[in-house]
Amino acid sequence: EKREHSVDDDAHDKNDMDDNLDDIDTKDDIDQPTSLDHTKHVHDDTAPDFDDETKKFIQIADQARNDFKDAEKKVRDVKKEIEDLQKRAEMNLGEHDEFSIMYDQCYDYEEREYTYRVCMFKSAVQIPKGGGSEVTIGYWESWGSEPNKYSVMKYTNGVSCWNGPSRSLTIHLRCGIENRAIDVREPTKCEYAMIFETPAVCDENIGAKLSHQDTHTEF
Repeated sequence: EKREHSVDDDAHDKNDMDDNLDDIDTKDDIDQPTSLDHTKHVHDDTAPDFDDETKKFIQIADQARNDFKDAEKKVRDVKKEIEDLQKRAEMNLGEHDEFSIMYDQCYDYEEREYTYRVCMFKSAVQIPKGGGSEVTIGYWESWGSEPNKYSVMKYTNGVSCWNGPSRSLTIHLRCGIENRAIDVREPTKCEYAMIFETPAVCDENIGAKLSHQDTHTEF
C-alpha cells in the first residue's frame, strides 16, 4: 500500500541534510589550515632549524663551494697571465726589444675638446672632455715600412666615421728623454696622427745631445 508523503518526512530529510553539511564543515576545519596559516606557510622565508650536526655539514659545504670558486678564479688568472706572456713573446717589440718597456703602457695627450689615449700594442681611443662615450680610433696592427720601420706605429680598424672610413691612427716616433705623446692631429677625416717621443728610437749620438737640441717631425 502506497504511503502518503507527510510534512514530518520533509522535516526529517532536512535534518539529515543539515547533519551531513555540519560533518563536511567540521572535516574541512580539521583538515585545512585557515587562509592566514596557509599564507604564513607558503611565504615563510625563515630557514629551517637544523640540528647541530646538519648545520656543521652545511658550513663545510659552503666553505668548500667558496674555496672552489676561489680556485677557479686563480686558474683563470694564471691562464690569462700565460696568454699575455705568449702574446708578448710573439710581439715584435723592436730589433733589440727596445720597445718592451712601452708594452701594455698607456699614454694620454690632452687637447681642448678631447683626451687621446694610446695603449701601446693594443688600442687607441678618443675621450670627449664634455662627457659621452670614448671612441676607439684604432687597434694595433703593425710597424711602418722599411727603411725606417720602427719609426712608425699603425693602429687601424677603429669605429667607422659617419659617411666615412674606419678611424685609424699613425704614430710617428721621435727621440726624446721620456715616453710621451706631444701632439695629435686629424690631417684627413677620421685619420689621426700622433707625434710620440721615446728614448727607444734614440741612438747613442742623439742621446748625448738630447738636453741641448730638439728634433722636429712633420705630420
